[in-house]
Amino acid sequence: MTHYNKPMSLFIPSVHRNVTKQQVKEAFDKLDIGLVRCVYFITKKNSMFKIAFVHFHMWYTTIISKHFQERVKNPDKVARLVYNDPYYWNCFEYQSVILTEEDYKRIEDFEDSLEEEETWEDYAIANKEGITMQDLIRCENYLDSVVS
Repeated sequence: MTHYNKPMSLFIPSVHRNVTKQQVKEAFDKLDIGLVRCVYFITKKNSMFKIAFVHFHMWYTTIISKHFQERVKNPDKVARLVYNDPYYWNCFEYQSVILTEEDYKRIEDFEDSLEEEETWEDYAIANKEGITMQDLIRCENYLDSVVS
């Protein structure tokens, strides 16, 4: 039997620039996959796309959520979240960091101090969340391969 990976976070390498954090949260909730705690974006300059990191408060104990996690964990498959048919996001497990309650509080306090909601564009801010330079390079390389 497959167990839910409660702390599992996701990496979505290509999200259209006009998608909001609230839209990402609502997509996972409406599809009975999970309750999203927070979403962080990194916007690639001169691109219509951004990268999303999705952290969950909880994964729902539904068959949909179970199958979605199984696809995310299976390296031979791609987990696609259809948020607005026919549009979808490819979702991958984000393994670089598991955030603690203290981390979430620090991040939320920092984010509240920002003037604009989606300002995760530079490495200094991303690093505060635990996103490493390797993550940014991997994301940028992926976007380059998709956009080219």
